[in-house]
Amino acid sequence: MELVKRAWKDPVWSKVISAAIILVIAWIAQHFFGSTEETAYHKAFTPLQLPHWLDRR
Repeated sequence: MELVKRAWKDPVWSKVISAAIILVIAWIAQHFFGSTEETAYHKAFTPLQLPHWLDRR
């Protein structure tokens, strides 16, 4: 634990550790809430359907 405390006080290693923590959190979130390639493609390229009350024609 002392090694982590010393590394956290170092200006470079603190950023490396924080980036690793963010990476792990993002990886876990992607695993549980992520999309497959097919659904990600579908979400990215499907036209957005606006309700009629937002259409100002």
